[in-house]
Amino acid sequence: MLTRRVRAGFLAAALTAVAVGTASAQSDVDYYNDGVSWHERGNYAQAIANYTEALRLNPDYAFAYNNRGAAYNKLREYKLALGDLNAAVRLDGAYAYAYNNRGAAYLGLKKNDLALLDYSEAIRLDPEFAAAWAGRGAVYDALRKYHLALDDLNEAIRLDPGLASAHNNRGNVYRDLNLLDLALADYNEAIRLDPRDATAVVNRGRVELARRDYEHAVADCTAAIRIDPTLAVAYNNRGIAYCNLRKYDLALADYNEAIRLDPNHAYEYRNRAHLRAACPDAKFRDGRRAFQDAVSACKLTHYRDAYPLGTLAAAYAESGDFTHAVEYQRKAIDLSEHVAAHPAASASEVPVTPLNSQDLRAARNRLALYQAGKPYREVPKPATTAVVSSGTTPAPQPTKPPATKPTSPKS
Repeated sequence: MLTRRVRAGFLAAALTAVAVGTASAQSDVDYYNDGVSWHERGNYAQAIANYTEALRLNPDYAFAYNNRGAAYNKLREYKLALGDLNAAVRLDGAYAYAYNNRGAAYLGLKKNDLALLDYSEAIRLDPEFAAAWAGRGAVYDALRKYHLALDDLNEAIRLDPGLASAHNNRGNVYRDLNLLDLALADYNEAIRLDPRDATAVVNRGRVELARRDYEHAVADCTAAIRIDPTLAVAYNNRGIAYCNLRKYDLALADYNEAIRLDPNHAYEYRNRAHLRAACPDAKFRDGRRAFQDAVSACKLTHYRDAYPLGTLAAAYAESGDFTHAVEYQRKAIDLSEHVAAHPAASASEVPVTPLNSQDLRAARNRLALYQAGKPYREVPKPATTAVVSSGTTPAPQPTKPPATKPTSPKS
């Protein structure tokens, strides 16, 4: 959340200086206000430069630390954001905006327990802080505590019906609950409120993927990329749509770009591995490279996600190693059955991700295939209104950082 602070008499003093033609050195507040102006226009790098100058002149300027941290969040530089927001909290322990923004940084770093603490503190300090409710709702969604997430997001929207991030984040929860009509309505509202919100546009594409409306999914992912060419999830999800449209060359190009933009995200590796292991077109299959990508995905998910485990099995099968294909397919099935028997396992800080019921049935069929010494070949799902099976995995829906227009904290 951006904080504006304009010193009394600032504008008049500036106009007087221009009128008499005298150049005067900028103060910390002058640099700060220039930073706010750049921040509002979306030029976060220039905003950071101005906040940095403000802090050079005033190293105890909590507002400047907060806003520079918020700008780093916008650039997904969460570790840099965290340093600034720690300083803001140290300087002002009752600064709700700083706790809110630090919660966003922790969420970006997938430190969900710490994010939950910070958002809760922001809400305690300011119970009418809608963005903090929206942020905490996103954390509960990440922890798969969907009812708590909906409670928080409904409260955020009650407090501020025009908060686009709250609609986007509630759409994420509805999408996770497979309530696709409700998810679509929230994404549409988020886009109406903020047409430049690439996260809501790509998330609407997730609903279209789930409905197997691949052409519209491609259109939304492409629109999101036009808004934010660095949004890796948009390339990943467009790659999924292209795979189902049998445009494998375009899918591979999108997975490559997603990995270039975000080399530490498992789903892009998993999807590229799946294409290389199971593509029905032989010219795109490559067992060795599929194995490398699948291992990367498994490592990034700590071998606790059944989907990369199953893809690793497919890569072994494509390479002719059916002993290991059977071993890892069984691991994917066993993990999923364990979570079904112990649901709390999926909600830990490093969650276990099981196969859904439809994919678990398919996994058992693949196990029989590998036991018979046969590799797996993916068959693209035809465009229908049914829910898509996770032959490839959309990246987690982006959570909109809960920062809207800059406002002043309550005194």
